Amino acid sequence: MLFLMEGAYNDGTTDPAAINALKLRDLSLTPMTGSDVERKAVRPYYGNSPKAPGEKFVELNIELEAAPSGAAGTAPKYGDLLRCCGMSEAIVAATSVTYAPISDNEESGVFFVNMDGNLHKGRGARGTVSLTANAGEIPYWKIKLVALFSPVEAGAIPAGIDVSSWLDSLVVNNTNTETLTFMGTECSFSKFSFDVAADVSQKNVVGNLGVEIVGRKPSGSISIEDPGVSGKNFFDSHEKAEYGTCVLTHGKNGGEIIEITMPRISHEAPSYGDNSGTQMLDMKFTPEPISGNDEFTIVFK
Repeated sequence: MLFLMEGAYNDGTTDPAAINALKLRDLSLTPMTGSDVERKAVRPYYGNSPKAPGEKFVELNIELEAAPSGAAGTAPKYGDLLRCCGMSEAIVAATSVTYAPISDNEESGVFFVNMDGNLHKGRGARGTVSLTANAGEIPYWKIKLVALFSPVEAGAIPAGIDVSSWLDSLVVNNTNTETLTFMGTECSFSKFSFDVAADVSQKNVVGNLGVEIVGRKPSGSISIEDPGVSGKNFFDSHEKAEYGTCVLTHGKNGGEIIEITMPRISHEAPSYGDNSGTQMLDMKFTPEPISGNDEFTIVFK
């Protein structure tokens, strides 16, 4: 798969090359999405009516490791994908790169996917992203992109594809991962997931066909060691509809740190779980904006 940011939405001239190849762990392509239009006719007999093809889009689901950038102040190799999922990118030289949600003027990109000689092109691509970071596993991003459909062509895989410069992700464990802060309390965890949940819409307007992000409802879930109600009463904080913070920091040295911060979250009622005989609390949580476009930040440093 190749991916490149567009200079302008669906400019028709942006073509990714071998240098724009992505290092993926999974890929699933739906070559054509969109409905067909049934023709209606009054007839003296039963049976199907013919259909006319409606507007078509192409949908792509990918997974890639949540790898660090390698140097503080350097964007990760997949940073452009995050930008096309409704986020801004702010770079502080030699310090950090921060991705934050936006609600207008989202950027877009182009992907080329070669399926055994069939070349699928998706222009004007926008999408949404989620993160899974479970103890003892490789953390990974799951990204869904929706793009304008282009005719499928015969094509060869470009020569010169090299993803050897992509860094590997660090395993989520005590060596690489800080203790989770949840509702302002440090918690030992076994499972963590966060979903930006951008609402990606197929805009079917004559003269202005496109893919737009029209909303966002982030959510997440965790499984933490039960601290006991004397340590932190999560039953009480749910009943009182309290708010708190959530911070996940993966990586401990400069250039390998990925930090997700949610300044204001609430959580649903806890349920009990088990992890090798240890009592766990499983909870879903919801980040909320404070002044707007500040429900979360994803920082590489």
